[in-house]
Amino acid sequence: DCSLMPVYALLRSSTAPEEEYAETGMEVGVDIRLGLHTWISVTDEIGHRDYEISAAGTETNSTATDLDSLGFDDLDTRFSDYLYNRITLLVTSDVGQGVSFHLFANWQPEDHRLNQHDTDTRIVSGGVEYSF
Repeated sequence: DCSLMPVYALLRSSTAPEEEYAETGMEVGVDIRLGLHTWISVTDEIGHRDYEISAAGTETNSTATDLDSLGFDDLDTRFSDYLYNRITLLVTSDVGQGVSFHLFANWQPEDHRLNQHDTDTRIVSGGVEYSF
């Protein structure tokens, strides 16, 4: 089973306007069933987050060209626009009578307008469940 869907997220805040953003992306996914006991889901969302107030303290539509030359003191409460890629893997499998295996993995690199803000987040979680 395959899927393709647009993604849109919006955050508005009267108490923290520097955190306001609009996010647009596209997610592609694949769900695979292996036999009667294993299900695998893989999704990849690629998109862009656009903050209403840029890291330089101006509107994001500004023509600022060298934001990386700003010092960290200028950026302490600001956010920079970025491209993201969110890859998620879910696996669940009944491996034996009453025994199930579960895995969640996520990788999210972010390519920010300000290179100092680039991040690469990875999460892996899993477990074995026994029911009687």
